Formats: sequence, C-alpha cells, structure tokens
Amino acid sequence: MSDFYKPVFENEHFVIVDKAAMVLSVPSRMGANDPRPCLGHLLEHDLKCQIYPVHRLDFEVSGLIMYAKTTEAHRAGNSWFENKVIFK
Repeated sequence: MSDFYKPVFENEHFVIVDKAAMVLSVPSRMGANDPRPCLGHLLEHDLKCQIYPVHRLDFEVSGLIMYAKTTEAHRAGNSWFENKVIFK
C-alpha cells in the first residue's frame, strides 16, 4: 500500500483511489523536473498498465479520483462528468 493513495475500487475498466493531499493527480507542466509525487505515474507503475485520468483533484486536495484503464473507458468516464451523470 502506498502512502500517496489507498485503493477503493478496481475492475478491467477503471481504478478509483483515495488520493492523499500534496500529491499531483497528473504530471505538471514541469514534467520530470517537478519533484512532487504524481499519482498517475505511481498507479501506472503499481498496476503495470497505462491509465487515463477521468478527472483531476488539486495538489493540495485529498479525495477520490478515477482513472480509466482503456481509451474507451476514458471516453465514457469523461462523458459522465460532462453530462453531470456523476460529480466530483
């Protein structure tokens, strides 16, 4: 188990984790020059697969965050937020 997140749900399409505060959801514009931990990179390493953020949480914020495991799931997850089927 990571100090940066706790798994909440996972299936073949999505992974949902409880993100700790002071962790990036996705890489910053500084890329590899940014020393802050990045949840997206940590999950890809731990799950051994590429993931796609369905939404983001600010660096300072803790809470549930969803990543898709496929491009199709990513498209579906994004549409849920766009169409207000689910909310942050």
